[in-house]
Amino acid sequence: MKIIGYLLVAFGFVDFIGSFTGLDVWKDWFHITLPGILWNLSPYIEMTIGYFLIKSGSKPTKTAEQLGSPDASNTAAASHDE
Repeated sequence: MKIIGYLLVAFGFVDFIGSFTGLDVWKDWFHITLPGILWNLSPYIEMTIGYFLIKSGSKPTKTAEQLGSPDASNTAAASHDE
């Protein structure tokens, strides 16, 4: 996930810089003509999706070792009956 996210962010940067230099990435490379508003927003959309893919790929996952280990959240709470 993270690799795809980084590639998508890099592609968004190329699309962003290309728009200033006269390179239309979608039309020149993929032969797709985007509508005006989508053409203006495409670098931001690509970088945003890439960012969320990077963030979703970096969430820690619980391994079997972590699930089976006793910790403070798995222990019984002290009773308040005194």
